Amino acid sequence: MPNPKHMFNLHFKQFKNIENLEEDSITDCTVFEYFQYGNKIWGNYEGGKISQGTLRGFKTSENSFELEYSHINSKGELKTGKYDTEVAFTKEGKLILSEFWKWNKKKSTLIEV
Repeated sequence: MPNPKHMFNLHFKQFKNIENLEEDSITDCTVFEYFQYGNKIWGNYEGGKISQGTLRGFKTSENSFELEYSHINSKGELKTGKYDTEVAFTKEGKLILSEFWKWNKKKSTLIEV
């Protein structure tokens, strides 16, 4: 059984980027705000090169979650996709989120009903 001290809850937590290995819109000026109810997770982010972004997803284990995201960058481009996150803790008990982003390039077709 996991140690309750190390179970994560993202409700009303804010995060900023400290490392991004890809040249991207996410910078250290981008602020993420998360919310959580049970296994459901959602949030918003903005700042830097991001005009507005939203997140939604769910907890997949005691130390991970999966989210879908969409944002509009400063160029007016809409970006969407998914990412998996591994959760860890600093010695001081702060949450660290290691995110593995996947840009969405799948196709779908809609028809008017």
